Amino acid sequence: MKTFLRLAFLTTLIAFSSQTTNAQCTVSNIVIQNVRVIGSTPTTCTAKFDVTFNIESNNGNKFIFIHVWLQNNYP
Repeated sequence: MKTFLRLAFLTTLIAFSSQTTNAQCTVSNIVIQNVRVIGSTPTTCTAKFDVTFNIESNNGNKFIFIHVWLQNNYP
């Protein structure tokens, strides 16, 4: 019985690991314009800008978050 359970677990593990994964969304044609610096200090910068883009996403998306870093601090 133990051998059967091990074999069934291994077969299931291989079946799930062989499936390909897809990204949550695809973003294209990103355009950033009307950039205005509102305030800055030596360690922070606050800016206001307009951004437009095309997104191909799944039907379950409720929110879209945009994260911005300085180029030298990009993770």
